[in-house]
Amino acid sequence: MTTTLSTFDIAAQYVAARPTFWTGPSGEQVTGEQTAHHLDAVHDLLQRDGWVRNFRTDDPDIELPDETASVKTMIRQLFRVIRDIVGTDKRNTLHLAIHHVAKSNDGDDDTGETAINVLHAILQARTGADTALVGAWASKLGRTWEEVAELLTEAAKFARTYGPAS
Repeated sequence: MTTTLSTFDIAAQYVAARPTFWTGPSGEQVTGEQTAHHLDAVHDLLQRDGWVRNFRTDDPDIELPDETASVKTMIRQLFRVIRDIVGTDKRNTLHLAIHHVAKSNDGDDDTGETAINVLHAILQARTGADTALVGAWASKLGRTWEEVAELLTEAAKFARTYGPAS
């Protein structure tokens, strides 16, 4: 009889092999609940402000200055590009949202790091790959918000179930 392991079972094996999995960059342990709270806050931020697979960096509408353009012309053009980039678009990539939450009252660098660890573990368990990076996964062509939201929900549940209590 063959037993099929669940995503959580496989991810738990991965976590068990890494003694520092729940340790943040500060060297301090992060609880499963703290990590889950961070992941929930990322989900809420992306749901509120919008998720984007990635930001376009090769916009053909951005006109490069002519080689003979004056410094004044180049600076004006630079300010226009910055204004357009900063603008009113509040959407975030998954990776950027994790960072934003780490700099808010809902998380810190430690919870951000362990949130990324959990996301990687879930993706590795799902794919069977030795390495599965959440940034690459989230920016894959065809990725949808529904898939991202489902991953965040699953990761938060895993953190609450398998993470340290204190």
